[in-house]
Amino acid sequence: MSLDFKEFQVDNPDAWKDRILKELKGKPYESLVWNHPEGMEVEPNSSEGQTAENKGFPGKFPYLRGVKTESNDWEINQFIASDSEAKMNKRALTALEGGAEGLIISLKEPKDLAQVLKGVFLNYAGLHFVDGFTQENLRQLEKLIAEKELTGKDIYGSAELHLYDKELNVREENVALAKEISQKFTRVKAVKVRGDFFHDMGAIASTELALALSIGHESLLELVKGGMTVDQASAAINFSMGTGSSYFTELAKYRVLRQLWGLVVDKYEPEHSCSRATYIHAFSGNWNKSILDEENNLLRTTTEAMSAVLGGADAVCLFPFNDLTKQFSNSGMRYARNIQHLLKSESFLHQTLDPAGGSYYIENLTKELREKAWEKFCEIESEGGIIALQRSGKIMEMLQADAKAQKEALASDQRTMIGVNKYKPEQTKKAIRENDRLAKDFEG
Repeated sequence: MSLDFKEFQVDNPDAWKDRILKELKGKPYESLVWNHPEGMEVEPNSSEGQTAENKGFPGKFPYLRGVKTESNDWEINQFIASDSEAKMNKRALTALEGGAEGLIISLKEPKDLAQVLKGVFLNYAGLHFVDGFTQENLRQLEKLIAEKELTGKDIYGSAELHLYDKELNVREENVALAKEISQKFTRVKAVKVRGDFFHDMGAIASTELALALSIGHESLLELVKGGMTVDQASAAINFSMGTGSSYFTELAKYRVLRQLWGLVVDKYEPEHSCSRATYIHAFSGNWNKSILDEENNLLRTTTEAMSAVLGGADAVCLFPFNDLTKQFSNSGMRYARNIQHLLKSESFLHQTLDPAGGSYYIENLTKELREKAWEKFCEIESEGGIIALQRSGKIMEMLQADAKAQKEALASDQRTMIGVNKYKPEQTKKAIRENDRLAKDFEG
């Protein structure tokens, strides 16, 4: 018996709109149109004709439908904040025993990696270093794997080399270090583009995408100037993106990033087709989190993880729901891991390639967001690139404008945050950090 679906009637967009109007019982169709923060109108009734150009296959350029070809599996990461080596080691081992598949290790201060990674089976867990990486860290890692009788090919993960100093001048020593890391650790991506930084400063999706693409493009050029081929430079770059609570927009964001980065790299004619693909880390951001009724942060984080996973992120890191009020929390760390375990082991979100593919609504939203992000990216490039705009202060102006618009929408009740501007609790806690956030003005 074959399934040909002939028993299902095919309706055109007009027929669907008639059905919608009938269900609305007199309410105007326009009441369902979403005035998206990106400045576009998103209709609830999308059709195949609007998304025909987005057809493709998983694992095929331009990777709109993902780089994966066998499953939608992702790496469950846990963030290990900078602390004493002993505390970091204990937290790393607890995270791995609790099911974490990779560690994101903060190197804000100099660390002895032998102590931080004591007892860790280095060839079974992803190692991702953020907040810097130095020649000394590389030396420590080489010594560590030699002691464990491993090779550079046994280690996989990423580092965060800063290719520019505070004055935005190129750090030639780090360009050379990126090349050395790529040669000695072929499965470690040396340069991380931190789009999540912009997300946590209030950037909307198209701005975050455009800025991340610009930094990625600038990094690609610097690595090529430093002696790497286009293929080697592309392989050395990975992206980390923040994830917010606009469920479908955030899902579309990951699809857009893969496609646009593939198109950028393609312009430099790499030898290998896989060089057009990229590796994407998803981080739950603090921008939309609150100390008010902070258990709601668990729900926000869950939908954020789903957006990232369904959008095809390669690795996901969720921060504890009480990260704003506690320096460290065992329960917060455990919940952050187990949200992902629920999505993988109970919801089976890792089993279907590009589950959003073919949804006319999501495909159309992806198309609209891609056009917005590409327009901003081209504008940045036409004005000299992100370094020139950063020096002129225009990048900060873009971020401040985005953040202001989001805060005004919350203050005027155009946007709702449960426990913040609706159903606000009487009691509150004190934040341990003074970073700016969407809900901050409501927390006084």
